[in-house]
Amino acid sequence: MTVTEQRDETALTAHERLVIEAELTRLSQHFVYFMDCGDFESMIGLFTPDAVFDRAGIVHHGHEELREGMRDRPKATTRHLLANFYFRNVQQDSAEGVVCGNVYHGPPSENGEQVNYATEQGRVVEFTDTYVRTSDGWRYSSRLARPILAPKVWP
Repeated sequence: MTVTEQRDETALTAHERLVIEAELTRLSQHFVYFMDCGDFESMIGLFTPDAVFDRAGIVHHGHEELREGMRDRPKATTRHLLANFYFRNVQQDSAEGVVCGNVYHGPPSENGEQVNYATEQGRVVEFTDTYVRTSDGWRYSSRLARPILAPKVWP
């Protein structure tokens, strides 16, 4: 086998990369589902115990600070719609990514009824993520959420 024919042992096959990217996409989908349902304990479980989550300048270090942050979060009805998944530096056990989302906030829904809200509450948020594979699957080791397009009145 020549040098050019030798496979880098750390390089992923196209199939391996696609599987990892699908798993990372699913991680983001779980994140927004849990956030929108108010299941913050499940959302926190998507982070490593020492992870950093920066929510537009509100920084949480580790699971306990995440719990405190979610407890202190104002009650609201939210929906996160994700798009534009871009992954880089994808390895067997680590990766980085950027995900864009449209995020909508409205008043709390009492019994699951429709929520009427001001349309200027929607905004585009960019998530910049670092992922690691753990024994429980892929987890966030860091997540930075920053607004890209926001209404003039920021809640």
